[in-house]
Amino acid sequence: MSILPSISIVTPSFNQGQFLEETIRSVLDQNYPNLEYIIMDGGSTDNSLEIIKKYEKHLKYWQSQSDGGQYSAINKGFELTTGEIMAWINSSDKFLPGALHVVVEIFKTFPEIEWLTTQIPLLFDENGLIISAHFIDSFSKEGFLKGEFLMRKGYWSRGFIQQESTFWRRSLWERSGGCLNTNYKLAGDFELWARFFHHAELYGVYFPVSGFRMHPNQKTLNMKLYIDDAEKVFKAFKVKPYGKLESHFKGLINRFWPITLRKIAVDLGLLYPYKCVVFCGYPNRWIIKSKY
Repeated sequence: MSILPSISIVTPSFNQGQFLEETIRSVLDQNYPNLEYIIMDGGSTDNSLEIIKKYEKHLKYWQSQSDGGQYSAINKGFELTTGEIMAWINSSDKFLPGALHVVVEIFKTFPEIEWLTTQIPLLFDENGLIISAHFIDSFSKEGFLKGEFLMRKGYWSRGFIQQESTFWRRSLWERSGGCLNTNYKLAGDFELWARFFHHAELYGVYFPVSGFRMHPNQKTLNMKLYIDDAEKVFKAFKVKPYGKLESHFKGLINRFWPITLRKIAVDLGLLYPYKCVVFCGYPNRWIIKSKY
């Protein structure tokens, strides 16, 4: 039997004891045998330490001290890892059962895939119940740089690339700089995706991997601050996203053009081709589909 690739997962946390145990269990209950799990706590004053210590025998490393903020903590955590596949999950979010095994199976089957995310991002309410399942049909570099994955008021968008559902190979992480940019307070993930796109195509998978929890104390509750931060990425990469009219025109084409015309839209540069991974009942395996 072949050895399963190692996975490194980091959880940054600060005073999230209300949700932290559920996040930890969502990782450990995957029962993935080759897992490096690290928790970077920023010096919590609630019951977080008690929860972490309860599971410390299952952790590669944990700490609880001032850490310079979320992205600095994640960077420090990843520096301590060696896994072939990497991801981070924040301390109020959680994986779905079987998520890690699905991700690993896809990476093992398709060596050309360097990073992967869900096409079915989920939202949980404060109690951890699913309240939304949104379908994203396309992930392209061109669309990303045009603002299709930033939900700005008054613009058409496909939705966000869900951070907690995104996994990548260490080789891509290293080629892309090997760290999160700590100059971004909220949109460090968005900036990382821009760097990843420079090196590799993003594949979507038709499988719900994890969910983002909505709660009153989350940092991204003020979406305007996140969008302002993300728009700095466009300036840093010297790209110009769609204006409002372009954005809505693109949305109309994406929604309503029949399949017979979509190839024409691709040829005209109005739509972008993309690739996704789906499970095929016959011959009972994951396959890659190229779409537009």
